[in-house]
Amino acid sequence: VIAAGAGTQPRDADATRVVVIANLLSAAELADEKEAVECMEDTRDKCEEDFGPVEEALIVTPGSVPDGKEWEEWTGKMMVLFKEKEAAMKAAKALHGLKFDGRPARCAYAQEEAFRKLHDHMTKKT
Repeated sequence: VIAAGAGTQPRDADATRVVVIANLLSAAELADEKEAVECMEDTRDKCEEDFGPVEEALIVTPGSVPDGKEWEEWTGKMMVLFKEKEAAMKAAKALHGLKFDGRPARCAYAQEEAFRKLHDHMTKKT
């Protein structure tokens, strides 16, 4: 994740097309796959409506990725891949600090390759 501190606004210099939103769901909501997916779909739709076209979105729930340092930083976070970096920048600025059930969202940017790797792992059919 490209970000300074937890409370720090996302910086334009760090911007990519991928916005990572932390603190969006509670532990109970993350544990309920249906609830987590509904939240992801609602957030994706709202992002597209308010900020611009979205290519893909995913939410990394506990158990959806293997254990290990490579993956743990993503668990519990939602990722939105926008078609344009400018839309991602608008979204990150607008959503950062916005409260969801009293929890302030924290936004940062991630590299597209990290998004793709997570997406590919999570959608891989076994």
